[in-house]
Amino acid sequence: MDCSPRELQGFAYIGAVYARDVMGRPNPGVGLLNIGEEEEKGNSAVKEAHALLKHTTHFRFVGNVEGRDILAGACDVVVCDGFVGNVVLKFYESVERLFRELWERSMKRSVAETPGMQDVFRILDYSEYGGGRAGGGQGGRRILPGHR
Repeated sequence: MDCSPRELQGFAYIGAVYARDVMGRPNPGVGLLNIGEEEEKGNSAVKEAHALLKHTTHFRFVGNVEGRDILAGACDVVVCDGFVGNVVLKFYESVERLFRELWERSMKRSVAETPGMQDVFRILDYSEYGGGRAGGGQGGRRILPGHR
């Protein structure tokens, strides 16, 4: 679950290729998940990975991103180690359930059962894709587990 800076760099390349070739993003933005946007923040692996990624010419590195940036669409690919990625993915799995409960509590059940709302619930359902779909616009983003 712990990753070296080079492995994080490799995940960034793989994610950029996936976003470009599978999701149709011609110039995907790749962010490194961290506790702050500043490049001096984070553990040694993340700081060293940032140093490796900031000079890449193979994709658009947007720098460090924080958890709040994932659903906001700050980038197309979020890179992190397997432990952090699993925590993010497991948290995201709870979003659809929470959204559905809040929606059904505040709206008429008939509205929640419309085809449009069923599509929203399907998009939020992690089991539909084997990973979570996050954010909107330009086809959304995927949260996929990455392990070495």
